[in-house]
Amino acid sequence: MKLIKAVFCLAIFLSVFSTVLALPEIITDVNVVTDEISYNGIAEFELEITNNQDISERIYIPPPRSKWTISLDKYIIELEPHETKTITLYAMPDENVKKGKYSIYIQLKAMENKEASKYQYFHVKVTEEMPDYLKSVSVSREIKEEAVTKKSFLRETHEVNLTNVGKVPVEDFYYIEVSTLESFFIKAEPREYEEVASPEGKTFVWQYNLKPGESYIIHYSISYIPLIIAVVLIFAAAILLFSFYQSKFILEKEIILHKRNEERKKHTIKIKLCLKNKTAKKQTNVVIKDSVPNPLVLTGDFGTVEPTAIKRESNKTDLVWRFDVIEPYEERIVTYEMRSSLKLIGRILLPKAILEHKVPGRKTLKIYSKITKFEL
Repeated sequence: MKLIKAVFCLAIFLSVFSTVLALPEIITDVNVVTDEISYNGIAEFELEITNNQDISERIYIPPPRSKWTISLDKYIIELEPHETKTITLYAMPDENVKKGKYSIYIQLKAMENKEASKYQYFHVKVTEEMPDYLKSVSVSREIKEEAVTKKSFLRETHEVNLTNVGKVPVEDFYYIEVSTLESFFIKAEPREYEEVASPEGKTFVWQYNLKPGESYIIHYSISYIPLIIAVVLIFAAAILLFSFYQSKFILEKEIILHKRNEERKKHTIKIKLCLKNKTAKKQTNVVIKDSVPNPLVLTGDFGTVEPTAIKRESNKTDLVWRFDVIEPYEERIVTYEMRSSLKLIGRILLPKAILEHKVPGRKTLKIYSKITKFEL
């Protein structure tokens, strides 16, 4: 019994001990290049990042918000399992910084295993303050930010005015973060900005250098109107494409001959109607209808296929061709000729031809040709 208790206690101890000693998923190691600086110096560090996981990891480092100016040579690091990469970090303090030791930090956001995210601290020693004779000239380093936002239908406009209200020149960065969707529809001025990819979208960074009293104005707008237009056009194209492929037939109407009698100023026009069965099935009960508008009249020349019916009305003459069977992929062509009964000048518009397909128990399918135009 004592032996069992001893083994049990040993197992618990080893489990706890292994848990304590387990290495984190993301391991970081800081190599100091320069960590002792004066008030106007730049500290430099090399940060080794190791992915201590069996999966690939993507580390995103958001641009730090700090009174210190902090910059990195990479903001996104892609790591294979157990791979190590090194990035460089630069840190510059506020000009009015006091002597002493300071801690600055960045966030490492793991995008695959979010629980592996962590913060990394860097320690900097400032050895020298701004001399008194400079402090008497430049008392403060202050940037005043004024932002105005205007919203309208599917559009948002921003204006940011950065003014140096202090007494020393200021060199700094201003950035905005937008989503992936917004990044496609943003327009920004000035255009001298840097785009930094982030997991949520993009970060736009402007660098500015302002003397006392100077201003730097940033305009940017996000408009979804182009997206709506694109969606409407795609939707319309999809409807046209769907209707084309859903249709069993193609009906085309064209002028194949146009003769002019110079003496009588009259014209003879020959029309061709082309019917195509797009399917691999036999189609029945197909009707083609066309009209000859006044003052045009039929000449009686119908080629090889005469109309099934001709109906004359006061303002037009209707032509009807009936086909009991159209074989798979078959093409039928009918022609007819007409002439002008009066002296005509200008553009003439001929009406659309109509194909009607009657299927028992279903609504009659109608397909229209294009309007045909010609000049006299």
